[in-house]
Amino acid sequence: MNKVDRDALLIFPSLVLLGLGLAWAGSQGGVQVWGMPLFGVAIGLAYFIQWAVFFPSLLHQTEKFFDLTGSLTYISITLLLFFLSPGKDARSFLLLLVVVIWAVRLGTFLFGRIHKDGKDDRFDTIKPSFFRFLNVWTLQGLWVSLTAAAAWAAISSTTRAAFDVLAAAGLLIWALGFVVEVVADSQKSRFNANPANKGKFIQSGLWSLSRHPNYLGEIVLWVGVAVMALPVLRGWQWVGLISPVFVAVLLTRISGIPLTLEHIIPRVAGGADEEENLWVSCRLCNEFKGVQTEAIDPQTGRATPLYNPRAQNWERHFAWSDDGTEIIGLSDIGRATVAALSLNTEFRVRSRAIWVEAGHHPPR
Repeated sequence: MNKVDRDALLIFPSLVLLGLGLAWAGSQGGVQVWGMPLFGVAIGLAYFIQWAVFFPSLLHQTEKFFDLTGSLTYISITLLLFFLSPGKDARSFLLLLVVVIWAVRLGTFLFGRIHKDGKDDRFDTIKPSFFRFLNVWTLQGLWVSLTAAAAWAAISSTTRAAFDVLAAAGLLIWALGFVVEVVADSQKSRFNANPANKGKFIQSGLWSLSRHPNYLGEIVLWVGVAVMALPVLRGWQWVGLISPVFVAVLLTRISGIPLTLEHIIPRVAGGADEEENLWVSCRLCNEFKGVQTEAIDPQTGRATPLYNPRAQNWERHFAWSDDGTEIIGLSDIGRATVAALSLNTEFRVRSRAIWVEAGHHPPR
């Protein structure tokens, strides 16, 4: 067993323990079925469904049903919770409705994307490894559980409350977030479908108001779910409110790392604020670049212009290492850029290793 697989094996128990902790906390004050807490059963099923699909996916070396499985997990478990809970009311039905609508829309969107693309390149180096591929599916079980925690805790709670201002307010917040997310995704899909926009970043519609309106909509809609659930949560069930916090952290700090606008030619060197001189960059890359426009190629020792994302092709100058954690410079421009922007620091390599395990890296 190599080091990558050993590390993956060590990560697996942590993912399971986090799920067990969530199951225990959210089950307090919840409905019991067959002598077991219904919320805990839901968390267990979220993991079990992923593992059940993992084995045939491993056998056939495919990731085509990964996103669809996640969406179906949301739908099936939320329906199960609703029908097994004895105290069905308007709030529970509303929570069921918004989760199912969101999951159907997400599942359709993601499954259609991978069906169109044929495959997800991020899984290429993960699928051959039993433990790394298992961790990706297990992590999805945890992701589903944390995201749906507020809704599931409220639906399975023994406490009931009449449809009130918080339920109505939560529904309005959810609707606002859902509309923003759907419209933003639609606008970006249409923008990317136009060959004339290749290499450009959308700055029209909702994207002219927010750099990532789709992320904003996703966060807002789960805040709405939490607001709807709030009146019936008691004691340790309050752990369910981790749902919108988890989504926000996931999108803004993990899978959707905040980006900044880079001036390809720095303003101090006469660079303009026009679109042709701007590019979306990670914050660290932008900080390391500073006002540099060239750097020393470590191989030749000569000063070389830095990579220009508007004028040059990434694949001609860079490649990912076999494990997806390091960027390799293929040309003098690539090598100089890797060195100048410190693209392979220990922090970055370790971070990418975590993203690889989660199936979010390398980017497609």
